Amino acid sequence: MLYSVNLFARFSAIAVLGFAACAAPAATPSAARQEARATQVRTAPVTRGDVIATLSFTGDVRSEAAVAVVPRVAGRIAKVHLEFGASVRAGDPIVDLETDALNTVVRQADASLATARARLDQMRAGPRADVVAQAEANARAAKARADAASAGGRAALVAQAQAGLDVATLRLDALRNPRAEMIAIADANIAAAQARLDALVKGARPEQIEAARLGVAQATEAAAGAARQRDGICAFGPSSGCETARAAAVQAEGGVYAARAALAGLTAPPTDENLAQSRAALETARQQAALARSPAGTHDIAQAENAVVAAQAALEIARRPVAGADQVAIDAQAEGAKATADLTTNPFTPQDLTQAEAAVTAAEAALELARANLRDAIVRSPIAGVLADSPLPLGSMVSPATTIVQVISPRVEVVFAADEARLPALTIGQEATIDVVAYPARPFVGTIATIAPTVDTRTRTVQVRAIPTEDALGRLLPGMFAEVQIIIHRRSGVLRVPVSALLRTGGQQDAVLVAQGGQARRTPVRVGLRGVDSVEIVQGVDEGDAVIVDAPSLNDGEAIAVAAARS
Repeated sequence: MLYSVNLFARFSAIAVLGFAACAAPAATPSAARQEARATQVRTAPVTRGDVIATLSFTGDVRSEAAVAVVPRVAGRIAKVHLEFGASVRAGDPIVDLETDALNTVVRQADASLATARARLDQMRAGPRADVVAQAEANARAAKARADAASAGGRAALVAQAQAGLDVATLRLDALRNPRAEMIAIADANIAAAQARLDALVKGARPEQIEAARLGVAQATEAAAGAARQRDGICAFGPSSGCETARAAAVQAEGGVYAARAALAGLTAPPTDENLAQSRAALETARQQAALARSPAGTHDIAQAENAVVAAQAALEIARRPVAGADQVAIDAQAEGAKATADLTTNPFTPQDLTQAEAAVTAAEAALELARANLRDAIVRSPIAGVLADSPLPLGSMVSPATTIVQVISPRVEVVFAADEARLPALTIGQEATIDVVAYPARPFVGTIATIAPTVDTRTRTVQVRAIPTEDALGRLLPGMFAEVQIIIHRRSGVLRVPVSALLRTGGQQDAVLVAQGGQARRTPVRVGLRGVDSVEIVQGVDEGDAVIVDAPSLNDGEAIAVAAARS
Protein backbone atom coordinates (compact mmCIF):
# COMPACT_ATOMS: atom_id res chain seq x y z
CA MET A 1 0.00 0.00 0.00
CA LEU A 2 2.82 2.37 0.90
CA TYR A 3 4.53 1.49 -2.36
CA SER A 4 1.39 2.31 -4.32
CA VAL A 5 1.00 5.68 -2.61
CA ASN A 6 4.65 6.63 -3.22
CA LEU A 7 4.48 5.50 -6.82
CA PHE A 8 1.31 7.51 -7.33
CA ALA A 9 3.01 10.51 -5.76
CA ARG A 10 6.06 10.18 -8.05
CA PHE A 11 3.89 9.87 -11.15
CA SER A 12 1.90 12.87 -10.05
CA ALA A 13 5.05 14.89 -9.52
CA ILE A 14 6.35 13.98 -12.98
CA ALA A 15 3.03 14.92 -14.52
CA VAL A 16 3.01 18.25 -12.75
CA LEU A 17 6.57 18.98 -13.80
CA GLY A 18 5.80 18.06 -17.37
CA PHE A 19 2.78 20.35 -17.44
CA ALA A 20 4.84 23.14 -15.92
CA ALA A 21 7.55 22.67 -18.56
CA CYS A 22 5.01 23.11 -21.33
CA ALA A 23 3.20 26.06 -19.80
CA ALA A 24 6.08 28.12 -18.31
CA PRO A 25 9.56 29.16 -19.24
CA ALA A 26 12.16 26.54 -18.59
CA ALA A 27 13.58 26.49 -15.08
CA THR A 28 17.18 26.90 -14.35
CA PRO A 29 19.17 23.69 -14.55
CA SER A 30 19.97 23.74 -10.81
CA ALA A 31 16.31 24.23 -9.76
CA ALA A 32 15.14 21.44 -12.03
CA ARG A 33 17.70 19.08 -10.64
CA GLN A 34 16.72 19.97 -7.05
CA GLU A 35 13.00 19.41 -7.80
CA ALA A 36 13.74 16.07 -9.38
CA ARG A 37 15.67 14.93 -6.29
CA ALA A 38 12.79 15.80 -3.82
CA THR A 39 10.98 12.80 -2.24
CA GLN A 40 7.20 12.76 -2.49
CA VAL A 41 5.63 12.51 1.00
CA ARG A 42 2.26 12.86 2.72
CA THR A 43 1.83 14.94 5.85
CA ALA A 44 -0.67 15.28 8.66
CA PRO A 45 -1.08 18.22 11.03
CA VAL A 46 -0.40 18.04 14.74
CA THR A 47 -3.85 18.40 16.33
CA ARG A 48 -5.50 18.44 19.70
CA GLY A 49 -7.99 15.72 20.51
CA ASP A 50 -8.54 12.37 22.20
CA VAL A 51 -5.99 9.59 22.31
CA ILE A 52 -7.52 6.20 23.04
CA ALA A 53 -5.56 3.09 24.05
CA THR A 54 -7.27 -0.25 23.54
CA LEU A 55 -6.78 -3.99 23.87
CA SER A 56 -7.97 -6.25 21.07
CA PHE A 57 -9.65 -9.63 21.51
CA THR A 58 -11.67 -12.06 19.43
CA GLY A 59 -14.74 -13.86 20.67
CA ASP A 60 -18.22 -15.19 19.91
CA VAL A 61 -21.67 -13.68 20.05
CA ARG A 62 -23.88 -15.76 22.31
CA SER A 63 -27.42 -15.58 23.61
CA GLU A 64 -27.73 -14.31 27.17
CA ALA A 65 -29.97 -17.28 28.00
CA ALA A 66 -30.69 -20.57 26.25
CA VAL A 67 -33.28 -22.72 27.98
CA ALA A 68 -34.29 -26.27 27.12
CA VAL A 69 -38.09 -26.50 27.47
CA VAL A 70 -39.06 -29.77 29.17
CA PRO A 71 -42.51 -30.84 30.44
CA ARG A 72 -43.19 -31.32 34.12
CA VAL A 73 -45.48 -34.29 33.42
CA ALA A 74 -45.29 -37.17 30.99
CA GLY A 75 -47.75 -37.41 28.12
CA ARG A 76 -48.40 -37.28 24.41
CA ILE A 77 -48.25 -34.01 22.48
CA ALA A 78 -51.80 -33.11 21.41
CA LYS A 79 -51.23 -29.62 19.99
CA VAL A 80 -48.26 -27.53 18.81
CA HIS A 81 -48.76 -23.76 19.17
CA LEU A 82 -45.48 -22.36 17.77
CA GLU A 83 -42.89 -23.25 15.19
CA PHE A 84 -39.19 -22.62 14.60
CA GLY A 85 -38.17 -18.96 14.83
CA ALA A 86 -41.34 -17.78 16.56
CA SER A 87 -41.01 -15.09 19.21
CA VAL A 88 -42.44 -15.92 22.61
CA ARG A 89 -43.03 -14.20 25.89
CA ALA A 90 -42.49 -15.83 29.25
CA GLY A 91 -45.53 -18.00 29.90
CA ASP A 92 -46.66 -18.37 26.28
CA PRO A 93 -47.88 -21.92 25.48
CA ILE A 94 -45.65 -23.93 23.17
CA VAL A 95 -47.35 -27.36 23.14
CA ASP A 96 -50.35 -29.01 24.84
CA LEU A 97 -50.26 -32.56 26.19
CA GLU A 98 -53.22 -34.95 26.30
CA THR A 99 -55.25 -34.46 29.49
CA ASP A 100 -57.67 -37.42 29.70
CA ALA A 101 -55.66 -39.33 32.30
CA LEU A 102 -54.81 -36.15 34.21
CA ASN A 103 -58.50 -35.18 34.40
CA THR A 104 -59.29 -38.64 35.78
CA VAL A 105 -56.65 -38.22 38.48
CA VAL A 106 -58.14 -34.84 39.41
CA ARG A 107 -61.62 -36.36 39.76
CA GLN A 108 -60.26 -39.21 41.88
CA ALA A 109 -58.40 -36.80 44.14
CA ASP A 110 -61.52 -34.63 44.45
CA ALA A 111 -63.60 -37.65 45.47
CA SER A 112 -60.97 -38.75 48.00
CA LEU A 113 -60.98 -35.27 49.52
CA ALA A 114 -64.79 -35.29 49.79
CA THR A 115 -64.66 -38.68 51.54
CA ALA A 116 -61.98 -37.52 53.97
CA ARG A 117 -63.91 -34.33 54.79
CA ALA A 118 -67.15 -36.27 55.33
CA ARG A 119 -65.35 -38.64 57.67
CA LEU A 120 -63.89 -35.70 59.63
CA ASP A 121 -67.29 -33.96 59.82
CA GLN A 122 -68.86 -37.17 61.11
CA MET A 123 -66.22 -37.45 63.83
CA ARG A 124 -66.67 -33.82 64.88
CA ALA A 125 -70.49 -34.12 64.93
CA GLY A 126 -70.41 -37.24 67.12
CA PRO A 127 -72.85 -40.18 67.09
CA ARG A 128 -76.57 -39.81 66.36
CA ALA A 129 -78.82 -39.54 69.42
CA ASP A 130 -81.13 -42.39 68.39
CA VAL A 131 -78.20 -44.74 67.83
CA VAL A 132 -76.80 -43.89 71.27
CA ALA A 133 -80.20 -44.39 72.92
CA GLN A 134 -80.66 -47.79 71.28
CA ALA A 135 -77.17 -48.93 72.31
CA GLU A 136 -77.75 -47.85 75.91
CA ALA A 137 -81.12 -49.63 75.97
CA ASN A 138 -79.53 -52.83 74.68
CA ALA A 139 -76.84 -52.56 77.34
CA ARG A 140 -79.43 -52.14 80.09
CA ALA A 141 -81.43 -55.12 78.80
CA ALA A 142 -78.34 -57.33 78.65
CA LYS A 143 -77.37 -56.24 82.16
CA ALA A 144 -80.84 -57.09 83.43
CA ARG A 145 -80.66 -60.55 81.86
CA ALA A 146 -77.27 -61.18 83.40
CA ASP A 147 -78.43 -59.99 86.82
CA ALA A 148 -81.54 -62.15 86.62
CA ALA A 149 -79.54 -65.20 85.61
CA SER A 150 -77.06 -64.58 88.40
CA ALA A 151 -79.81 -64.10 91.01
CA GLY A 152 -81.71 -67.25 90.02
CA GLY A 153 -85.10 -67.78 88.39
CA ARG A 154 -87.69 -65.08 88.26
CA ALA A 155 -90.20 -65.07 91.08
CA ALA A 156 -93.12 -65.58 88.71
CA LEU A 157 -91.54 -68.66 87.15
CA VAL A 158 -90.64 -70.06 90.54
CA ALA A 159 -94.17 -69.45 91.78
CA GLN A 160 -95.61 -71.10 88.70
CA ALA A 161 -93.36 -74.14 89.16
CA GLN A 162 -94.30 -74.27 92.86
CA ALA A 163 -97.98 -74.16 91.92
CA GLY A 164 -97.45 -77.01 89.49
CA LEU A 165 -95.83 -79.05 92.24
CA ASP A 166 -98.70 -78.26 94.59
CA VAL A 167 -101.25 -79.34 91.98
CA ALA A 168 -99.35 -82.58 91.29
CA THR A 169 -99.14 -83.27 95.03
CA LEU A 170 -102.84 -82.59 95.55
CA ARG A 171 -103.67 -84.83 92.62
CA LEU A 172 -101.60 -87.63 94.09
CA ASP A 173 -103.30 -87.13 97.44
CA ALA A 174 -106.69 -87.08 95.73
CA LEU A 175 -105.97 -90.33 93.95
CA ARG A 176 -104.85 -91.90 97.12
CA ASN A 177 -107.64 -90.34 99.20
CA PRO A 178 -110.49 -88.94 97.06
CA ARG A 179 -112.04 -85.82 98.72
CA ALA A 180 -114.87 -83.50 97.96
CA GLU A 181 -112.56 -80.57 97.24
CA MET A 182 -110.72 -82.59 94.57
CA ILE A 183 -114.00 -83.24 92.87
CA ALA A 184 -114.70 -79.51 93.00
CA ILE A 185 -111.32 -78.78 91.40
CA ALA A 186 -112.01 -81.26 88.62
CA ASP A 187 -115.35 -79.62 87.99
CA ALA A 188 -113.64 -76.22 87.88
CA ASN A 189 -111.19 -77.54 85.27
CA ILE A 190 -114.16 -78.67 83.17
CA ALA A 191 -115.64 -75.18 83.40
CA ALA A 192 -112.30 -73.58 82.40
CA ALA A 193 -111.84 -75.90 79.41
CA GLN A 194 -115.40 -75.17 78.31
CA ALA A 195 -114.74 -71.42 78.61
CA ARG A 196 -111.59 -71.68 76.48
CA LEU A 197 -113.49 -73.61 73.83
CA ASP A 198 -116.25 -71.01 73.84
CA ALA A 199 -113.70 -68.16 73.52
CA LEU A 200 -112.01 -69.90 70.61
CA VAL A 201 -115.31 -70.29 68.82
CA LYS A 202 -116.41 -66.70 69.51
CA GLY A 203 -112.94 -65.10 68.83
CA ALA A 204 -110.60 -62.77 70.82
CA ARG A 205 -111.83 -59.65 72.56
CA PRO A 206 -111.08 -56.21 70.94
CA GLU A 207 -108.76 -55.13 73.76
CA GLN A 208 -106.65 -58.29 73.23
CA ILE A 209 -106.29 -57.58 69.50
CA GLU A 210 -105.35 -53.93 70.16
CA ALA A 211 -102.73 -55.01 72.68
CA ALA A 212 -101.28 -57.45 70.12
CA ARG A 213 -101.08 -54.72 67.46
CA LEU A 214 -99.31 -52.41 69.88
CA GLY A 215 -96.85 -55.22 70.54
CA VAL A 216 -96.14 -55.51 66.78
CA ALA A 217 -95.48 -51.74 66.51
CA GLN A 218 -93.14 -51.76 69.50
CA ALA A 219 -91.24 -54.79 68.19
CA THR A 220 -90.91 -53.16 64.72
CA GLU A 221 -89.52 -49.92 66.21
CA ALA A 222 -87.06 -51.86 68.35
CA ALA A 223 -85.89 -53.83 65.28
CA ALA A 224 -85.36 -50.60 63.28
CA GLY A 225 -83.29 -49.10 66.10
CA ALA A 226 -81.17 -52.24 66.34
CA ALA A 227 -80.56 -52.14 62.57
CA ARG A 228 -79.42 -48.48 62.71
CA GLN A 229 -77.11 -49.24 65.59
CA ARG A 230 -75.66 -52.22 63.69
CA ASP A 231 -75.06 -50.10 60.55
CA GLY A 232 -73.45 -47.27 62.54
CA ILE A 233 -71.06 -49.55 64.43
CA CYS A 234 -70.18 -51.87 61.54
CA ALA A 235 -69.42 -48.91 59.22
CA PHE A 236 -65.99 -48.65 60.87
CA GLY A 237 -65.03 -52.23 60.08
CA PRO A 238 -65.31 -55.65 61.74
CA SER A 239 -65.15 -55.69 65.55
CA SER A 240 -66.65 -57.43 68.57
CA GLY A 241 -69.08 -54.54 68.93
CA CYS A 242 -70.19 -55.06 65.34
CA GLU A 243 -70.88 -58.76 65.98
CA THR A 244 -72.89 -57.92 69.12
CA ALA A 245 -74.89 -55.33 67.21
CA ARG A 246 -75.67 -57.84 64.47
CA ALA A 247 -76.87 -60.40 67.02
CA ALA A 248 -79.09 -57.79 68.68
CA ALA A 249 -80.58 -56.87 65.28
CA VAL A 250 -81.37 -60.54 64.53
CA GLN A 251 -82.96 -60.95 67.96
CA ALA A 252 -85.08 -57.85 67.41
CA GLU A 253 -86.26 -59.20 64.06
CA GLY A 254 -87.31 -62.42 65.84
CA GLY A 255 -89.38 -60.32 68.24
CA VAL A 256 -91.16 -58.76 65.27
CA TYR A 257 -91.99 -62.21 63.86
CA ALA A 258 -93.28 -63.41 67.26
CA ALA A 259 -95.47 -60.32 67.75
CA ARG A 260 -96.91 -60.67 64.27
CA ALA A 261 -97.62 -64.37 64.88
CA ALA A 262 -99.44 -63.52 68.13
CA LEU A 263 -101.54 -60.90 66.35
CA ALA A 264 -102.32 -63.36 63.55
CA GLY A 265 -103.38 -65.94 66.11
CA LEU A 266 -105.87 -63.50 67.64
CA THR A 267 -107.29 -62.12 64.41
CA ALA A 268 -107.38 -65.32 62.34
CA PRO A 269 -110.48 -67.55 62.58
CA PRO A 270 -110.03 -70.75 64.62
CA THR A 271 -108.70 -73.68 62.68
CA ASP A 272 -110.07 -77.18 62.86
CA GLU A 273 -106.90 -78.22 64.63
CA ASN A 274 -107.33 -75.57 67.34
CA LEU A 275 -110.97 -76.54 67.84
CA ALA A 276 -109.99 -80.19 68.03
CA GLN A 277 -107.34 -79.45 70.66
CA SER A 278 -109.79 -77.42 72.77
CA ARG A 279 -112.47 -80.14 72.57
CA ALA A 280 -109.82 -82.73 73.52
CA ALA A 281 -108.84 -80.62 76.53
CA LEU A 282 -112.52 -80.40 77.58
CA GLU A 283 -112.86 -84.17 77.25
CA THR A 284 -109.70 -84.68 79.32
CA ALA A 285 -111.09 -82.42 82.05
CA ARG A 286 -114.30 -84.43 82.10
CA GLN A 287 -112.33 -87.67 82.35
CA GLN A 288 -110.30 -86.22 85.24
CA ALA A 289 -113.51 -85.29 87.01
CA ALA A 290 -114.84 -88.79 86.50
CA LEU A 291 -111.62 -90.20 87.96
CA ALA A 292 -111.93 -87.86 90.93
CA ARG A 293 -115.33 -89.32 91.70
CA SER A 294 -114.09 -92.93 91.39
CA PRO A 295 -111.32 -94.74 93.31
CA ALA A 296 -107.92 -94.65 91.53
CA GLY A 297 -106.05 -97.74 90.43
CA THR A 298 -102.41 -98.63 90.96
CA HIS A 299 -101.45 -97.37 87.50
CA ASP A 300 -103.07 -93.98 88.06
CA ILE A 301 -101.31 -93.52 91.38
CA ALA A 302 -97.95 -94.36 89.74
CA GLN A 303 -98.55 -91.73 87.06
CA ALA A 304 -99.45 -89.16 89.70
CA GLU A 305 -96.28 -89.94 91.59
CA ASN A 306 -94.25 -89.45 88.41
CA ALA A 307 -96.01 -86.13 87.87
CA VAL A 308 -94.96 -85.01 91.37
CA VAL A 309 -91.34 -85.93 90.61
CA ALA A 310 -91.47 -83.99 87.32
CA ALA A 311 -92.99 -80.96 89.07
CA GLN A 312 -90.23 -81.02 91.68
CA ALA A 313 -87.60 -81.06 88.89
CA ALA A 314 -89.34 -78.15 87.14
CA LEU A 315 -89.26 -76.17 90.39
CA GLU A 316 -85.51 -76.74 90.73
CA ILE A 317 -84.98 -75.57 87.14
CA ALA A 318 -87.09 -72.47 87.77
CA ARG A 319 -85.03 -71.64 90.84
CA ARG A 320 -81.75 -72.09 88.91
CA PRO A 321 -82.56 -71.73 85.19
CA VAL A 322 -79.00 -71.08 83.97
CA ALA A 323 -76.02 -73.41 84.07
CA GLY A 324 -72.53 -72.14 84.88
CA ALA A 325 -71.35 -72.03 81.25
CA ASP A 326 -74.53 -70.29 80.19
CA GLN A 327 -74.07 -67.71 82.94
CA VAL A 328 -70.59 -66.89 81.59
CA ALA A 329 -72.02 -66.41 78.10
CA ILE A 330 -74.80 -64.15 79.38
CA ASP A 331 -72.32 -62.07 81.38
CA ALA A 332 -70.11 -61.77 78.29
CA GLN A 333 -73.08 -60.58 76.26
CA ALA A 334 -73.85 -57.98 78.91
CA GLU A 335 -70.25 -56.74 78.89
CA GLY A 336 -70.27 -56.65 75.08
CA ALA A 337 -73.48 -54.65 75.07
CA LYS A 338 -71.98 -52.18 77.56
CA ALA A 339 -68.80 -51.87 75.47
CA THR A 340 -70.92 -51.31 72.39
CA ALA A 341 -72.87 -48.58 74.18
CA ASP A 342 -69.65 -46.92 75.33
CA LEU A 343 -68.20 -47.12 71.83
CA THR A 344 -71.39 -45.71 70.35
CA THR A 345 -71.42 -42.83 72.83
CA ASN A 346 -67.71 -42.04 72.34
CA PRO A 347 -66.76 -43.73 69.05
CA PHE A 348 -63.65 -41.66 68.30
CA THR A 349 -60.47 -40.96 70.22
CA PRO A 350 -58.39 -37.76 69.91
CA GLN A 351 -55.92 -39.79 67.88
CA ASP A 352 -58.72 -40.77 65.48
CA LEU A 353 -59.61 -37.09 65.04
CA THR A 354 -55.96 -36.18 64.43
CA GLN A 355 -55.64 -38.92 61.84
CA ALA A 356 -58.83 -37.76 60.12
CA GLU A 357 -57.55 -34.18 59.97
CA ALA A 358 -54.25 -35.43 58.55
CA ALA A 359 -56.16 -37.45 55.97
CA VAL A 360 -58.01 -34.30 54.88
CA THR A 361 -54.73 -32.39 54.60
CA ALA A 362 -53.17 -35.20 52.56
CA ALA A 363 -56.23 -35.37 50.30
CA GLU A 364 -56.10 -31.59 49.76
CA ALA A 365 -52.41 -31.83 48.84
CA ALA A 366 -53.10 -34.71 46.45
CA LEU A 367 -55.88 -32.71 44.77
CA GLU A 368 -53.65 -29.65 44.42
CA LEU A 369 -50.88 -31.81 42.94
CA ALA A 370 -53.33 -33.37 40.47
CA ARG A 371 -54.57 -29.92 39.45
CA ALA A 372 -50.99 -28.67 39.09
CA ASN A 373 -50.17 -31.63 36.84
CA LEU A 374 -53.24 -30.80 34.76
CA ARG A 375 -52.10 -27.18 34.44
CA ASP A 376 -48.63 -28.37 33.52
CA ALA A 377 -50.09 -30.26 30.56
CA ILE A 378 -49.79 -26.87 28.82
CA VAL A 379 -46.03 -26.57 28.33
CA ARG A 380 -45.08 -22.89 28.42
CA SER A 381 -41.95 -20.92 27.62
CA PRO A 382 -39.99 -20.15 30.79
CA ILE A 383 -38.41 -17.01 29.29
CA ALA A 384 -39.05 -14.43 26.61
CA GLY A 385 -37.13 -15.20 23.46
CA VAL A 386 -37.14 -17.06 20.18
CA LEU A 387 -37.60 -20.75 19.38
CA ALA A 388 -34.15 -21.90 18.32
CA ASP A 389 -35.47 -25.08 16.68
CA SER A 390 -38.73 -26.82 15.84
CA PRO A 391 -40.77 -28.38 18.67
CA LEU A 392 -41.28 -32.14 18.73
CA PRO A 393 -44.06 -33.17 16.33
CA LEU A 394 -47.69 -33.89 17.17
CA GLY A 395 -48.18 -37.28 18.84
CA SER A 396 -44.69 -37.52 20.34
CA MET A 397 -44.41 -39.05 23.81
CA VAL A 398 -42.54 -36.79 26.21
CA SER A 399 -41.46 -36.91 29.83
CA PRO A 400 -39.63 -34.61 32.26
CA ALA A 401 -36.40 -35.95 30.73
CA THR A 402 -37.41 -34.93 27.18
CA THR A 403 -36.45 -31.60 25.59
CA ILE A 404 -39.36 -30.34 23.50
CA VAL A 405 -37.66 -27.24 22.10
CA GLN A 406 -34.94 -24.73 22.97
CA VAL A 407 -35.77 -21.06 23.59
CA ILE A 408 -33.02 -18.48 23.37
CA SER A 409 -33.13 -14.92 24.65
CA PRO A 410 -33.05 -12.15 21.99
CA ARG A 411 -30.50 -10.31 24.10
CA VAL A 412 -26.94 -11.31 23.30
CA GLU A 413 -23.52 -11.07 24.86
CA VAL A 414 -20.01 -11.26 23.48
CA VAL A 415 -17.74 -13.77 25.19
CA PHE A 416 -13.98 -13.66 24.70
CA ALA A 417 -10.89 -15.04 26.40
CA ALA A 418 -8.28 -12.66 27.86
CA ASP A 419 -4.81 -13.96 28.64
CA GLU A 420 -3.79 -13.52 32.23
CA ALA A 421 -1.04 -11.03 31.32
CA ARG A 422 -3.64 -8.49 30.14
CA LEU A 423 -6.13 -9.24 32.91
CA PRO A 424 -5.04 -6.32 35.18
CA ALA A 425 -6.09 -3.86 32.46
CA LEU A 426 -9.68 -5.13 32.43
CA THR A 427 -12.38 -4.00 34.84
CA ILE A 428 -16.14 -4.42 34.96
CA GLY A 429 -17.91 -1.49 33.32
CA GLN A 430 -15.17 -0.76 30.77
CA GLU A 431 -16.37 0.36 27.37
CA ALA A 432 -15.94 -2.08 24.50
CA THR A 433 -16.20 -1.71 20.73
CA ILE A 434 -17.56 -4.76 18.91
CA ASP A 435 -17.00 -5.39 15.19
CA VAL A 436 -18.57 -8.19 13.16
CA VAL A 437 -18.14 -9.14 9.51
CA ALA A 438 -21.85 -8.65 8.80
CA TYR A 439 -21.60 -4.91 9.63
CA PRO A 440 -18.06 -3.89 8.64
CA ALA A 441 -18.76 -0.16 8.76
CA ARG A 442 -20.84 -0.20 11.93
CA PRO A 443 -19.10 -1.01 15.19
CA PHE A 444 -21.33 -1.73 18.17
CA VAL A 445 -20.74 -0.40 21.66
CA GLY A 446 -20.91 -2.41 24.84
CA THR A 447 -19.52 -2.72 28.35
CA ILE A 448 -17.75 -5.47 30.25
CA ALA A 449 -20.33 -7.18 32.48
CA THR A 450 -18.41 -10.02 34.12
CA ILE A 451 -14.87 -11.29 34.43
CA ALA A 452 -14.48 -14.93 35.44
CA PRO A 453 -12.97 -15.38 38.91
CA THR A 454 -10.75 -18.27 37.79
CA VAL A 455 -8.15 -18.86 35.10
CA ASP A 456 -8.47 -21.77 32.69
CA THR A 457 -5.39 -23.87 33.48
CA ARG A 458 -5.29 -25.29 29.94
CA THR A 459 -5.29 -21.99 28.04
CA ARG A 460 -4.18 -19.60 30.80
CA THR A 461 -7.04 -17.30 29.89
CA VAL A 462 -9.99 -15.78 31.68
CA GLN A 463 -13.50 -15.68 30.22
CA VAL A 464 -14.93 -12.16 29.88
CA ARG A 465 -18.53 -11.16 28.99
CA ALA A 466 -19.38 -7.89 27.28
CA ILE A 467 -23.01 -6.74 26.92
CA PRO A 468 -23.85 -4.73 23.76
CA THR A 469 -26.23 -1.77 23.88
CA GLU A 470 -29.84 -1.97 22.71
CA ASP A 471 -29.03 -1.04 19.11
CA ALA A 472 -27.38 -4.46 18.69
CA LEU A 473 -30.70 -6.29 19.17
CA GLY A 474 -31.61 -8.16 16.01
CA ARG A 475 -28.24 -7.43 14.41
CA LEU A 476 -25.76 -9.32 16.55
CA LEU A 477 -26.86 -12.95 16.29
CA PRO A 478 -25.70 -15.90 18.38
CA GLY A 479 -22.78 -17.66 16.70
CA MET A 480 -21.24 -14.60 15.01
CA PHE A 481 -17.49 -14.04 15.18
CA ALA A 482 -16.66 -10.74 16.90
CA GLU A 483 -13.58 -8.54 17.29
CA VAL A 484 -13.60 -6.65 20.58
CA GLN A 485 -11.67 -3.50 21.37
CA ILE A 486 -11.51 -2.62 25.05
CA ILE A 487 -10.72 1.01 25.85
CA ILE A 488 -8.21 0.93 28.68
CA HIS A 489 -7.05 4.61 28.60
CA ARG A 490 -8.35 7.85 27.16
CA ARG A 491 -6.61 11.26 27.08
CA SER A 492 -8.70 14.22 25.96
CA GLY A 493 -7.53 17.56 24.54
CA VAL A 494 -3.88 16.54 24.09
CA LEU A 495 -1.47 17.07 21.20
CA ARG A 496 -1.47 14.06 18.96
CA VAL A 497 0.04 12.75 15.77
CA PRO A 498 -0.86 9.68 13.71
CA VAL A 499 0.84 6.48 14.77
CA SER A 500 2.40 6.26 11.31
CA ALA A 501 4.21 9.58 11.92
CA LEU A 502 6.25 8.23 14.79
CA LEU A 503 9.68 6.98 13.76
CA ARG A 504 10.87 3.65 15.05
CA THR A 505 14.37 4.40 16.29
CA GLY A 506 15.50 1.07 17.68
CA GLY A 507 15.69 2.03 21.32
CA GLN A 508 16.63 5.70 20.78
CA GLN A 509 14.44 8.66 21.68
CA ASP A 510 11.19 8.85 19.75
CA ALA A 511 11.12 11.34 16.88
CA VAL A 512 8.99 12.61 14.02
CA LEU A 513 9.84 14.18 10.66
CA VAL A 514 8.46 17.71 10.39
CA ALA A 515 8.00 19.19 6.90
CA GLN A 516 9.71 22.65 6.95
CA GLY A 517 10.72 24.68 3.90
CA GLY A 518 10.65 21.70 1.55
CA GLN A 519 12.87 19.65 3.83
CA ALA A 520 12.29 16.83 6.32
CA ARG A 521 13.44 17.93 9.77
CA ARG A 522 14.00 15.18 12.30
CA THR A 523 12.49 16.35 15.59
CA PRO A 524 12.84 14.41 18.86
CA VAL A 525 9.57 14.16 20.84
CA ARG A 526 8.42 12.89 24.20
CA VAL A 527 5.54 10.47 23.79
CA GLY A 528 2.62 10.08 26.21
CA LEU A 529 -0.26 7.69 25.68
CA ARG A 530 0.01 5.45 22.66
CA GLY A 531 -3.35 4.82 21.05
CA VAL A 532 -4.63 2.69 18.22
CA ASP A 533 -4.60 5.43 15.56
CA SER A 534 -2.75 8.29 17.26
CA VAL A 535 -0.01 8.98 19.76
CA GLU A 536 0.05 11.67 22.44
CA ILE A 537 2.99 14.10 22.07
CA VAL A 538 3.97 15.65 25.37
CA GLN A 539 6.92 17.69 24.07
CA GLY A 540 8.72 18.38 20.79
CA VAL A 541 6.15 19.75 18.30
CA ASP A 542 3.41 22.35 18.31
CA GLU A 543 -0.18 22.27 17.22
CA GLY A 544 -0.41 22.84 13.48
CA ASP A 545 3.03 21.46 12.61
CA ALA A 546 2.99 19.17 9.58
CA VAL A 547 4.49 15.78 10.28
CA ILE A 548 5.35 13.25 7.62
CA VAL A 549 3.26 10.06 7.79
CA ASP A 550 4.22 6.69 6.41
CA ALA A 551 7.64 8.21 5.89
CA PRO A 552 10.13 6.43 3.63
CA SER A 553 13.75 6.35 4.64
CA LEU A 554 14.53 10.06 4.85
CA ASN A 555 17.50 11.80 6.28
CA ASP A 556 17.37 14.93 8.32
CA GLY A 557 17.29 17.89 5.92
CA GLU A 558 16.45 15.82 2.87
CA ALA A 559 14.36 17.58 0.22
CA ILE A 560 10.71 16.62 0.10
CA ALA A 561 7.67 17.39 -1.98
CA VAL A 562 4.35 17.27 -0.15
CA ALA A 563 1.81 15.27 -2.15
CA ALA A 564 -1.29 15.93 -0.04
CA ALA A 565 -2.20 17.00 3.46
CA ARG A 566 -3.85 14.49 5.80
CA SER A 567 -6.35 15.88 8.23
